[in-house]
Amino acid sequence: MNEWLPLVASPVVLALGLRQRGVVRAVHADLRTVIAAQPTRPVTDAGGAPVLAVARALELDPVDQELAAAPRPPRRSARGAGWEAQELIRPLGLKLVDVVQVEPRAFAPGLVPRGRTEMVGTRHGRHVVVRLEESSSLVHVSGELASFSLRAQGSRWSGLDDAPPVVATWLSGLEPSLRWDGVVVRSGADGLALIREEECTRSWMHDLWLAEQLADAARRRIPARC
Repeated sequence: MNEWLPLVASPVVLALGLRQRGVVRAVHADLRTVIAAQPTRPVTDAGGAPVLAVARALELDPVDQELAAAPRPPRRSARGAGWEAQELIRPLGLKLVDVVQVEPRAFAPGLVPRGRTEMVGTRHGRHVVVRLEESSSLVHVSGELASFSLRAQGSRWSGLDDAPPVVATWLSGLEPSLRWDGVVVRSGADGLALIREEECTRSWMHDLWLAEQLADAARRRIPARC
């Protein structure tokens, strides 16, 4: 069950859900119950944390949730599954603005995904974009941050020598984890982007957690030495 959440929110499965509304509705109802049962505590290292714990940690306080719950569409409405998906991410302050579509294969059984899934919103005063495509993904957090680039290779990070010391120190406090393998981080004056150039089926919620933590570190001032 801990792996349902990233799958339900991934481009392909979310698109399939729009065609199989009854199945997705049941899964989402179960997920909301399971997420709510998770302890309300901060996640200090998401690398080894289950996705449901990360989802719970990412939820905003109700007073900070700018998106109000929308009325449920009629049960047989084509918008039903989209409503379910939106309700699943609403506590994170995100809104679905684009959903990947699927088309039947021309000369073979099965479906082919077209397009992408995109979620946007405001979290902790910053604009956030989560974009999931068939073979890549992007999480962008706005802000005027220090400029640096990082890449995770296996359980190691390259580029730490060029990153602000506070960022390198923060990353050194994480346990080595293959969770971030292949992640590219680019930070600068327009914010921080966390990019997966392949293997986009990994949990985007883990990536959102990492992007926000790195953005926090990149804007911290290092105390001046006397």
